[in-house]
Amino acid sequence: MRFVVLLRGVNAGPRNRIKMGPLKAALEKAGFLHVRTLLQSGNVIVDHDGSAAQAQSAVGQVLVSGFGLDVAVLVRDEAAWRGLVADNPLGDVATDGSKHFVVFCSEPHDPAVLPAAVAPEQLVARPRELHVWSPGACGTAC
Repeated sequence: MRFVVLLRGVNAGPRNRIKMGPLKAALEKAGFLHVRTLLQSGNVIVDHDGSAAQAQSAVGQVLVSGFGLDVAVLVRDEAAWRGLVADNPLGDVATDGSKHFVVFCSEPHDPAVLPAAVAPEQLVARPRELHVWSPGACGTAC
């Protein structure tokens, strides 16, 4: 099974730095196959025989034991990722990829507590993702 792994709070500042080469090697040593990383983003694609929850737990263990990092790990299987892309609620309005982003949530959120977007921004809540379009400066939705 193929999974997309998103590491929260790594390589965004001076703390929680991790190089992708050593991460790739550690994940391979832990039994993940076809490990691919994206730049220094903390985003990884892996193949794993278990469930998304098992892959998430195993990646978390690798981060703690191999790098001393206790950060949130989000995992989506390939089908969920492809569905997310295919069902993009802002696909018709988001014309610049640098101003269109998705916030991945580890748990379902309560849409009632989310801020209202201020036009021209748009915010569309899905159970475990927030789709944001911010064509000007990033304001309310960010």
